[in-house]
Amino acid sequence: MILNSCNSKKSGEEEKKQGKSDEPCNDLSNVSAGEIEKRQKFGYVKKSPDPERFCTKCSLYIPPVSDKDCGGCLLFKGPVYPEGSCIQYVAKR
Repeated sequence: MILNSCNSKKSGEEEKKQGKSDEPCNDLSNVSAGEIEKRQKFGYVKKSPDPERFCTKCSLYIPPVSDKDCGGCLLFKGPVYPEGSCIQYVAKR
């Protein structure tokens, strides 16, 4: 039993190193370093500081599929929080 808990802690540390998270919209384990850099250049944040400008109101936002919590973006790869934001916000018409 003690050995199992040690192993599970180690795998949790390994997951963090690989970019995995308990929150699915933070899981960047399948996103390349170049795409992560793009996210940073666009100033993506998981919670918009402006209540009028967030991803679900942006025309570049890709809504999540029915069984997922995270959407996507046409500008970069990886999961996107619906309430997130970046500097390339384009209001839906």
